[in-house]
Amino acid sequence: MDDLVLARRLAMGDEAAFEELVLQETASVFRVCHRIMGSVDEAEDAVQETFVLAYRALDSYRGDGPPGAWVARIAVRECWRRHKAMIRRISRTTVLNEVVMDTTADP
Repeated sequence: MDDLVLARRLAMGDEAAFEELVLQETASVFRVCHRIMGSVDEAEDAVQETFVLAYRALDSYRGDGPPGAWVARIAVRECWRRHKAMIRRISRTTVLNEVVMDTTADP
């Protein structure tokens, strides 16, 4: 389907157009997510969440740009959100491990 037609249909909230978007863009969204996340499993999770977020935001899609670019921006934001959350988890775990090591060390 032509990007312009797809954009118009998406802007009208057409669910069949959203299904078409998913079919057309899944591979490219996966590539973006995999580049950022570095893991196939993490990328697959991010792709799924990207399309969930896109579906929820469908009413805010204005249709003034390519639908693939719109979804790619959502994917990048979702990947960076996940990446930041992973760093926070690692930092907390490191701090907790250091506290445990300090409390179990011999004086």
